[in-house]
Amino acid sequence: MASLTAIRNGLAANLATVPNMTVNKYVVLQPRPPVFIIRPHPDTLVEHHGAMREGMQLWHMIVEAWAGTLNEAEQAQQLLDVLCSSGASSVRAAIEADPTLGGAVGQAMVARCRNYREFATPEGAWIISATWDIDVITN
Repeated sequence: MASLTAIRNGLAANLATVPNMTVNKYVVLQPRPPVFIIRPHPDTLVEHHGAMREGMQLWHMIVEAWAGTLNEAEQAQQLLDVLCSSGASSVRAAIEADPTLGGAVGQAMVARCRNYREFATPEGAWIISATWDIDVITN
Protein backbone atom coordinates (compact mmCIF):
# COMPACT_ATOMS: atom_id res chain seq x y z
CA MET A 1 0.00 0.00 0.00
CA ALA A 2 1.51 3.34 -1.08
CA SER A 3 1.95 6.11 1.44
CA LEU A 4 1.06 9.74 0.87
CA THR A 5 4.79 10.53 0.90
CA ALA A 6 5.45 7.95 -1.84
CA ILE A 7 2.65 9.44 -3.94
CA ARG A 8 4.06 12.96 -3.51
CA ASN A 9 7.55 11.74 -4.41
CA GLY A 10 6.30 9.95 -7.51
CA LEU A 11 4.26 12.92 -8.71
CA ALA A 12 7.23 15.23 -8.12
CA ALA A 13 9.56 12.96 -10.09
CA ASN A 14 7.15 12.85 -13.03
CA LEU A 15 6.52 16.60 -12.97
CA ALA A 16 10.27 17.33 -12.82
CA THR A 17 10.36 16.43 -16.53
CA VAL A 18 8.28 19.51 -17.46
CA PRO A 19 10.52 22.28 -18.84
CA ASN A 20 10.65 25.70 -17.17
CA MET A 21 8.98 24.58 -13.93
CA THR A 22 10.21 23.79 -10.44
CA VAL A 23 8.36 21.34 -8.18
CA ASN A 24 7.38 21.67 -4.53
CA LYS A 25 6.18 18.39 -3.02
CA TYR A 26 4.65 20.37 -0.16
CA VAL A 27 2.91 23.70 0.30
CA VAL A 28 5.55 26.28 1.13
CA LEU A 29 5.51 29.90 2.22
CA GLN A 30 5.87 32.23 -0.78
CA PRO A 31 6.55 29.81 -3.66
CA ARG A 32 8.25 31.43 -6.65
CA PRO A 33 6.56 30.98 -10.03
CA PRO A 34 6.81 29.13 -12.30
CA VAL A 35 6.24 26.27 -9.88
CA PHE A 36 4.15 23.16 -9.31
CA ILE A 37 2.72 22.62 -5.82
CA ILE A 38 1.57 19.11 -4.89
CA ARG A 39 -1.01 18.63 -2.16
CA PRO A 40 -3.90 16.44 -1.07
CA HIS A 41 -7.32 17.34 -2.39
CA PRO A 42 -9.06 19.52 0.21
CA ASP A 43 -12.39 17.66 0.01
CA THR A 44 -11.51 13.95 -0.10
CA LEU A 45 -7.98 12.66 0.36
CA VAL A 46 -8.45 8.89 0.23
CA GLU A 47 -11.26 6.37 -0.26
CA HIS A 48 -10.63 3.01 1.44
CA HIS A 49 -11.87 -0.54 0.79
CA GLY A 50 -12.39 -0.34 -2.97
CA ALA A 51 -12.49 -3.35 -5.28
CA MET A 52 -15.11 -5.25 -3.30
CA ARG A 53 -13.38 -4.47 0.02
CA GLU A 54 -10.14 -6.07 -1.09
CA GLY A 55 -7.94 -3.16 -0.04
CA MET A 56 -7.79 -0.88 -3.06
CA GLN A 57 -7.46 2.78 -2.16
CA LEU A 58 -8.27 5.80 -4.33
CA TRP A 59 -6.19 8.85 -3.42
CA HIS A 60 -7.20 12.31 -4.61
CA MET A 61 -4.34 14.75 -5.11
CA ILE A 62 -4.04 18.13 -6.76
CA VAL A 63 -1.21 19.71 -8.66
CA GLU A 64 -1.33 23.47 -8.83
CA ALA A 65 0.79 25.41 -11.31
CA TRP A 66 1.70 28.97 -10.48
CA ALA A 67 2.77 30.09 -13.96
CA GLY A 68 3.69 33.69 -13.16
CA THR A 69 2.47 37.05 -11.99
CA LEU A 70 0.25 39.57 -13.75
CA ASN A 71 3.42 41.58 -14.41
CA GLU A 72 4.34 38.79 -16.87
CA ALA A 73 0.76 37.90 -17.77
CA GLU A 74 1.23 36.96 -21.42
CA GLN A 75 4.25 34.74 -20.72
CA ALA A 76 2.46 33.08 -17.78
CA GLN A 77 -0.63 32.36 -19.88
CA GLN A 78 1.49 30.97 -22.72
CA LEU A 79 3.09 28.58 -20.21
CA LEU A 80 -0.35 27.51 -18.93
CA ASP A 81 -1.48 26.97 -22.54
CA VAL A 82 1.27 24.36 -22.85
CA LEU A 83 0.69 22.83 -19.41
CA CYS A 84 -3.07 22.50 -19.99
CA SER A 85 -2.72 20.87 -23.40
CA SER A 86 -2.15 17.17 -23.98
CA GLY A 87 1.22 17.71 -25.67
CA ALA A 88 4.65 16.44 -24.63
CA SER A 89 5.24 19.26 -22.09
CA SER A 90 1.78 19.08 -20.49
CA VAL A 91 0.95 18.08 -16.95
CA ARG A 92 -1.07 15.15 -18.26
CA ALA A 93 1.82 13.84 -20.38
CA ALA A 94 4.29 14.18 -17.49
CA ILE A 95 2.15 12.39 -14.91
CA GLU A 96 0.86 9.68 -17.22
CA ALA A 97 4.31 8.97 -18.75
CA ASP A 98 4.89 6.73 -15.73
CA PRO A 99 1.42 6.07 -14.29
CA THR A 100 2.90 3.81 -11.58
CA LEU A 101 4.89 6.78 -10.18
CA GLY A 102 8.08 4.79 -10.14
CA GLY A 103 6.32 1.59 -9.09
CA ALA A 104 4.78 3.13 -5.97
CA VAL A 105 1.14 2.88 -7.11
CA GLY A 106 -1.14 0.91 -9.40
CA GLN A 107 -2.09 3.87 -11.58
CA ALA A 108 -2.07 7.66 -11.52
CA MET A 109 -4.22 9.59 -13.97
CA VAL A 110 -5.11 13.21 -14.57
CA ALA A 111 -8.86 13.55 -14.11
CA ARG A 112 -9.29 17.21 -15.01
CA CYS A 113 -7.77 20.68 -15.20
CA ARG A 114 -9.74 23.45 -13.50
CA ASN A 115 -9.45 26.85 -11.83
CA TYR A 116 -7.52 28.64 -14.56
CA ARG A 117 -7.47 31.96 -12.77
CA GLU A 118 -5.73 34.92 -11.22
CA PHE A 119 -5.54 35.31 -7.45
CA ALA A 120 -3.83 37.55 -4.91
CA THR A 121 -1.28 36.14 -2.48
CA PRO A 122 -1.23 37.42 1.12
CA GLU A 123 1.83 39.47 0.12
CA GLY A 124 -0.19 41.24 -2.59
CA ALA A 125 1.23 39.59 -5.73
CA TRP A 126 -1.25 38.51 -8.39
CA ILE A 127 -0.60 34.96 -9.63
CA ILE A 128 -1.91 33.25 -12.76
CA SER A 129 -2.53 29.56 -12.06
CA ALA A 130 -4.37 26.36 -12.92
CA THR A 131 -5.13 23.21 -10.93
CA TRP A 132 -5.19 19.55 -11.96
CA ASP A 133 -7.08 16.81 -10.12
CA ILE A 134 -5.04 13.61 -9.98
CA ASP A 135 -6.57 10.22 -9.08
CA VAL A 136 -4.14 7.62 -7.75
CA ILE A 137 -5.09 3.95 -7.32
CA THR A 138 -3.13 1.80 -4.89
CA ASN A 139 -3.51 -1.82 -3.88
